[in-house]
Amino acid sequence: MCSYCGCESEAVIAELMGEHAAIASMVDQVSAALHRGDRSGAESACAAIAAMFARHGRMEEDGLFSELGADPIATDTVAELEQDHRRLYEGLARVPTASAGEILEMLAELLDHANREDTDVFPTALQVLPDRAWERIADVHRAARQPAA
Repeated sequence: MCSYCGCESEAVIAELMGEHAAIASMVDQVSAALHRGDRSGAESACAAIAAMFARHGRMEEDGLFSELGADPIATDTVAELEQDHRRLYEGLARVPTASAGEILEMLAELLDHANREDTDVFPTALQVLPDRAWERIADVHRAARQPAA
């Protein structure tokens, strides 16, 4: 997680960055479990990552990406990030049948994706999105935190 531009002063960015840090910590748990031969522990940690990333990805896609994608400067970047999400959702779903190497490779892609958002996308969003967009993004985050009916 970076903090060079101060974009984490925007509450929704701080929330997303915090979840990136939590996911990174869980990735460390997976790696440690795999290295000690604890496949069950690794799969359990991956399931926790998948659950968090599903909600997290939905918040990004319905909130930040939706708003940012409306700006021509970011259309291609948002499309790439959404493609990353699809690939990562699929990779996390394949964990039970994946090799340890495949799991670690997919999780490295997840961390790279989060890093690109933290260092490139979030600072750009802070610069280009108007206040009203941040209000709409915050609404998406609030809705995502509500328990399912």
